[in-house]
Amino acid sequence: MIPSYIKFIFSNEGVNIPNLIVYFILNVKNKNDYTIGPLITNERGEITLTKGQLESIINQYNMDSPMDYAGSLDSCIGIDILVESYEELRNRLLALQEFYPQNALSLKNAIKVCMNKNYRIYRKIKFPIIDRNVFVNVEDD
Repeated sequence: MIPSYIKFIFSNEGVNIPNLIVYFILNVKNKNDYTIGPLITNERGEITLTKGQLESIINQYNMDSPMDYAGSLDSCIGIDILVESYEELRNRLLALQEFYPQNALSLKNAIKVCMNKNYRIYRKIKFPIIDRNVFVNVEDD
């Protein structure tokens, strides 16, 4: 299905992008998908997701909301990569503030240092993923 880890490398015109806010969405066959993030690229423009990390996130969703989520990493059929523009992130922040204040605070702090500007991408990757390195070209919106 997936290797023990996947390294996503984000770049624009061949230059890696540090401090880029990224969301990952694990697609499942049944019920709701699992959203991971916001995560921020490191100084090399990379985010590494481990198989254990993904399993832990899925288990937490399943425990917190068993009526909405049911599945395992084995039931996932793909992963989406979402990079939103600065304006889209600010709109997301406004939507989170009322019902999920802790999530909003985390996003607010990330926005302060992010390099998202007008970058935007939505990319779908179907499982199985064989390569440990996934290169993601992010273009200006």
